[in-house]
Amino acid sequence: MPKIRQIPPFSFVRSDGVTITANDLKGKIWVADLIYTHCPGPCSTETLRMSQLQSILGKIEGVRLVSISIDPEEDSGAVLRKYAEGYHADPSFWFFVTGKPQEVQEFVVKGLALGMGENPKDKVQAEGKFFHSTQFVLIDQDGFIRKYYDGLNQKTPKDISIDILLLLQESSKTNKGT
Repeated sequence: MPKIRQIPPFSFVRSDGVTITANDLKGKIWVADLIYTHCPGPCSTETLRMSQLQSILGKIEGVRLVSISIDPEEDSGAVLRKYAEGYHADPSFWFFVTGKPQEVQEFVVKGLALGMGENPKDKVQAEGKFFHSTQFVLIDQDGFIRKYYDGLNQKTPKDISIDILLLLQESSKTNKGT
């Protein structure tokens, strides 16, 4: 898998109130997706796919899942915690995070190279407050994006888990000097 781009530094807050930065995830392989808890569209399907990925992976050391809320004004820590519990998210493995609106948007658009924004008022009723990419992003131990996946596809959790194992093997070979 090629190294597509390095993610920029970030600082978000997990649903438990703990600040998490890019440095906290350094050395870990992680999968990011975009959600907001009151989304009338694809977010529940994306979160289901992440839940399936969590089930497949178990709790592999050195791997994390990160769901980024794009609506910090509505998605407080308590709201994100309740949402996460509805999907049986293990808070030590799967983080639900958010931050200041401008910082979230900048990280998503410029860092992850994903689209997001507010829907025009006439579309909010039918489509929700925000539009956003439904892509999952695989990020390696050094903070490089390695691959994008369709977050709505049923086979995505299996595909990501295979690629995570490949990255773990790649890392193991690099660490052994082969």
